Amino acid sequence: MKFWGYITAIAGWLSAAVIFRYGLYPPQLLFWLVLFVTAFVASGLTGDKWAGFKLAGFVWVLVPLTGLVFSVNLLEPGQFALSMIATVITVFFTGFFATKFKISSILKGFALLILVFSLLLGSLYYQIKEAGTTASLAKADGAIILGAAVWEGGRPSPSMYARVKEGVKLYEAGLVNRIIVTGGLGRIPPTEAEVMGRLAQELGAPQEIIIMETQATTTEENIMFSKAIGESLGLTTYIVVTDAFHLKRALLIAEVFGLQAQGVPALESPLYTNKWLRFKYTLREAFALVQHYVKYLVNINLT
Repeated sequence: MKFWGYITAIAGWLSAAVIFRYGLYPPQLLFWLVLFVTAFVASGLTGDKWAGFKLAGFVWVLVPLTGLVFSVNLLEPGQFALSMIATVITVFFTGFFATKFKISSILKGFALLILVFSLLLGSLYYQIKEAGTTASLAKADGAIILGAAVWEGGRPSPSMYARVKEGVKLYEAGLVNRIIVTGGLGRIPPTEAEVMGRLAQELGAPQEIIIMETQATTTEENIMFSKAIGESLGLTTYIVVTDAFHLKRALLIAEVFGLQAQGVPALESPLYTNKWLRFKYTLREAFALVQHYVKYLVNINLT
């Protein structure tokens, strides 16, 4: 039993390291989820309250090695040390707690946890999928086009191209009078907003109706900064344009910031037309929604 317990733990930690490097969004959430479950199951199977503690060293050696091999930018030294300390403390208490239960109880609890989490993800996946479908739109003051990756040479990624094209179509259909393109500097210059602004003009939007927001690096900042710009121009109603999988969370964030907004998905994006990419990014977004709900639930309780 101990042998299989440690095999299970090693497999779990390997999964955690892969998640940390390549994982579904947001990787930190999945990393901690795998951490808790693995430490609990490993300690329960082995009867060793130190099982997770011993293997914590394994993953914190593996993660930096993974970073070196794949040239990954890891956490800052202070954040790395803090995360490592938090991990060690967490897995010790998790393991200590797990050894107080019979193995049958652990396995039943583990199965129940998987079932509940799977049902939750399934529900969120369905909600994201439904939110990303086209719907009738009312006329609004402006469109907010959320940024996407810039490729080498300052070229728009296919996702960005699809978003901007959809935003320009809204203007041409008379549904909006202004277009706000929002996105700061990513891995490759120039800023996302600059690339989108140029692209919008190439697709036929007049320069004078395009407003560039060049500072945002998150969806929250996209919405918050765009709202501030819109208010300065007298805009009150908006249509948010983004990928289908991203639309539900974007509109939830808009609601948090008091933005009166509808949503339009960029259905020509390869992240939608490619079935595998659609599944992958919708599943990632389900995890992001969990993080969103937890984050704003905590904020509400604190205020």
